[in-house]
Amino acid sequence: MMLNNGDGKNDLGFHQIVSDVCKSPSTVSIYLSQLISDNIVTVTLGFDRKKKYPLSNRQLVDRLV
Repeated sequence: MMLNNGDGKNDLGFHQIVSDVCKSPSTVSIYLSQLISDNIVTVTLGFDRKKKYPLSNRQLVDRLV
């Protein structure tokens, strides 16, 4: 799953993730929930009060991939 936009920021919103991976919102929701429960992704609120999903530990993800 791509959690990094083109300019290096890794705090995409839900709809951006759905658009980038070309999967249904329900599929993205299931996998995103699993990534959150495994502490790979966290949930933050942006200035626009929308949820963002940054990686918790970029180095760990790079090593795993």
